[in-house]
Amino acid sequence: MEAIHEAALQVLQEVGHDRLTTTRVALRAGVSVGTLYQYYGDKDALLRALVVAYLGRAERAMRAVLEEDATLRTLARHLVRRFVAFKLEGGVRGEALRGVFLTTNGQAVANEAVTLVVAKLCQRIHASEPTWPVARVVHVANMWATIVFGTTAAMMDRAPELVAEPWFGESLERALLALLKDPAK
Repeated sequence: MEAIHEAALQVLQEVGHDRLTTTRVALRAGVSVGTLYQYYGDKDALLRALVVAYLGRAERAMRAVLEEDATLRTLARHLVRRFVAFKLEGGVRGEALRGVFLTTNGQAVANEAVTLVVAKLCQRIHASEPTWPVARVVHVANMWATIVFGTTAAMMDRAPELVAEPWFGESLERALLALLKDPAK
């Protein structure tokens, strides 16, 4: 299955979603089309598996950061750095999957992953700031996720080379930390 996934990602990069076929993937993987169909009933099932695998890696990376015993300041820094590193590691392959998100239930799977991250962020923020109203905790957690995930994804679309610049991550970190300040001051 790993060879099939690798081959599918390569074909996806080369020809795009519309021109990807199970025959092309099987040829690239060095397996018969019949073997591919033993694992995946059709092209869409294969593409869904790629999206789920990608999002699973992202979720595991974020979960590892969220489980660290760290202050919120350190958590903000690690969350930004790990997500930016994840996006950069995925590089062209992660970008190749973008079109697949639109044609599969990829967005729904991504939303589930973000919901889990936000729930964990709520726990961490509440534990660190127990006097905050629950609504503020939820808003800050959602804003952290939006700032980190949304800004990084948008920049990967517009100017991916800038995501690797140190100032990019530092700017995200400052934005997260600004949300921890007392708004009355």
